[in-house]
Amino acid sequence: MDAVPALIAYIDRDQRYRVINAAYEKWFGDVRGKQVIEVLGPPGYTNVRDMIERALRGERVSCEGQMIFPDGQRRWIKADYIPDIESTGAVRGYTMQLHDISEHKQAQERLALLVEASTALAASVDQEDIAQSIVNTVAPALSEWAAVYVDRFGMLVPAAVAHGDGLTTDATWQLARSFVPQATGSLSPDSRQLVVPLVARGKRLAVLVLGATALRAWTFEDILLAEELGRRASASLDVARLFEQQRRANERLQEVDRRKDELLAIVGHELRNPLAPIVTALDVMEYRGLVGCERERAVIRRQTLHMSRLVEDLLDVARVRRGKVALTK
Repeated sequence: MDAVPALIAYIDRDQRYRVINAAYEKWFGDVRGKQVIEVLGPPGYTNVRDMIERALRGERVSCEGQMIFPDGQRRWIKADYIPDIESTGAVRGYTMQLHDISEHKQAQERLALLVEASTALAASVDQEDIAQSIVNTVAPALSEWAAVYVDRFGMLVPAAVAHGDGLTTDATWQLARSFVPQATGSLSPDSRQLVVPLVARGKRLAVLVLGATALRAWTFEDILLAEELGRRASASLDVARLFEQQRRANERLQEVDRRKDELLAIVGHELRNPLAPIVTALDVMEYRGLVGCERERAVIRRQTLHMSRLVEDLLDVARVRRGKVALTK
């Protein structure tokens, strides 16, 4: 039993500890002969009373939950209550095994946080929405407050903030504005802040800051999770930046296209205006019966009519492109 890392204890029907292993004694001391309620205290005993009673009725019980250990740390544990049943069917007691699954639970929570962050980041291609999604995901899961700083004219300015239960939005903005993150290309933790640069294709897009109101030691797992969140946030911001660039390019192309349509309409009208007087002048010459230059006048009339048809086609193109022509089949 002492070689097993799990906490193991045998408890009789009177709920007194009879046998404990080294791991159990390490956390709770030598509790042999004491009752469970003495060791756990009334609040702790209330939480496990149902499982104990079920085990004493001959039922094997397993459960997961959080438990405060004597050192004050809250840990996730998996508890198994295994009844000790005589050949007659009577229950003499039960064996209790406690497995510390805190690391497993933390890994599950980190994975769930990454999934939640990826889902939130993929929901938009707007940079402001992405920045807000980033801070909403990490606070308060990783820190008491979080902020995304964007580069504006060489200065890092907070663009989005989020906070836990202990802060207000106004207080968080004050904290974000009072902290000036260093323009670094690598993750840098200190006693209160964890600064995560958001970099894509060699360009710093923004900076994510995870903040604490009191001194804090960032764990290795915190730093790894922050780095992974930073990579995913950087990719989303880069996509949003490229999307915005493409949108602006499309707007410029649409503006150029609109001006081209206007130019076509203006040129068409300006070319048509002098053609009407030319045709009218030819008609007047014929009406007056002027003799001479008939061949030249015929050439002028033919080419003028040809030019008129070209101008009308040009104006039709302008009307079609501006949506002023409807086709009725």
